[in-house]
Amino acid sequence: ALYGIGRAALYFIENHRWIMARGTVHHITWGEILTFGLLGGVSALVFPDTPLFRGRRGWIQAYCLLLGTALLFSQARGPWLACAVALATIAALRKQARPMLFAAVASTLVFFLAAPRLARPYSERFLSIFNPSEAANAVRFDLWRLAVQVFRESPLTGVGPENFGLRIKVLHPGPFADTMVHTQAHNLYLHQLAERGLVGVGMLLALLGFLWWRALQRYRRSPDFRSLWLIAALTGFWVMNLTQNSLQ
Repeated sequence: ALYGIGRAALYFIENHRWIMARGTVHHITWGEILTFGLLGGVSALVFPDTPLFRGRRGWIQAYCLLLGTALLFSQARGPWLACAVALATIAALRKQARPMLFAAVASTLVFFLAAPRLARPYSERFLSIFNPSEAANAVRFDLWRLAVQVFRESPLTGVGPENFGLRIKVLHPGPFADTMVHTQAHNLYLHQLAERGLVGVGMLLALLGFLWWRALQRYRRSPDFRSLWLIAALTGFWVMNLTQNSLQ
């Protein structure tokens, strides 16, 4: 997180504009990793009596602030949404988290209002989520449409692993709007549907659903930070994979 923030800050100092911060991986993958780590930190904060965390609240708060800042700097929209939904899940399950999360939201809004020049790239990036003509969004719509077409070729078992990229070269021989070569559908569920059909996506959803449900059962039986973290992480995973394929 420090490395990514440092790189972005140095670039801003030298070029007077923000870049999509990253560690040593793609900024979206980095954002996904940060999201899982941040959710773990927040889960720890709302269970302060856990022996592992006694006397370490300040360190955990600093950890959450660091990862939250890095996640903001990543400009990774999918992880942003996933983190928001997962934090809302934590707030719904653990009322002790609500004042803390409200303070975090308020602090973020103050940043955007107090430093509009610094915050502009992030506000514009966030608002682009809701713009269907934005280049990345338009490409995703094309890929999702192509995934459905590929799925229709073999609905039950799909066209096979790694074959989606081969099929879209045939179905969409021209360049995409972003001029990039795409081999995945930028949606885990549609990608699995295309390559592994109803059988494959059904098994995937059953696995993820089972893990989420068992984590929820464990939390209700004996609330602790581990089960809360698992519920939040799985919720975030469900959401971030609406626009990504984290299993690629």
